[in-house]
Amino acid sequence: MNIMFDTGANQCWIPTAVCSDSDCPNRKFEESKSNTFVDSRDIGQVTYISGDVTGTYATDKFCLSQDFCTKTDFKFLAITQAADLSQLKADGVCGLQPSQETPIAGELVPALYDNGRINRQVFSIHLTDSVSTSFIEFGTPQTNENLFVKIDLANNPSVWSTYLSATNIEGIKSTGLVFDSSATYIHFPDSDMAALFSKMESAAPL
Repeated sequence: MNIMFDTGANQCWIPTAVCSDSDCPNRKFEESKSNTFVDSRDIGQVTYISGDVTGTYATDKFCLSQDFCTKTDFKFLAITQAADLSQLKADGVCGLQPSQETPIAGELVPALYDNGRINRQVFSIHLTDSVSTSFIEFGTPQTNENLFVKIDLANNPSVWSTYLSATNIEGIKSTGLVFDSSATYIHFPDSDMAALFSKMESAAPL
């Protein structure tokens, strides 16, 4: 499935086979084929500025790849109804923002850490001049790219956005930034902004 990561949310949700094609037109999770899927029957909802999703909280193993998974008790929202999400290009959404209170559902990065799949509760977004070669990396960065942002979830002070512990733009390092994937506004120091846009294909600062 194609999952969109959202640094402004902390829940993960995916559409299930129960959701109608009109509500959930993209790929769906076929829960009947999983022998570790458990439905709690507790109803949950996520509301956006335009659109919302409704379903029940369930647990299962959540995998980013075949061998990069949480334990089987990862709690997420199994969607049965959706409204006004026709513009969503992904099948589901997974929040990366840590909760400041007891989370309603599972948090992906801490869950990967608890299962021993990553050695630190951080993730890095690596940006290149091509969409096909840009990527997100969980755990301590293992690559030496010239352009990346590192997000430390263990020491995050913000509720609605994610604090950047470090950035590296062709050797220009910055700290004290806030990253919110659900917003379109970008504010950087001028020199950092110029370096960032020079590495992004078909982009220019406003």
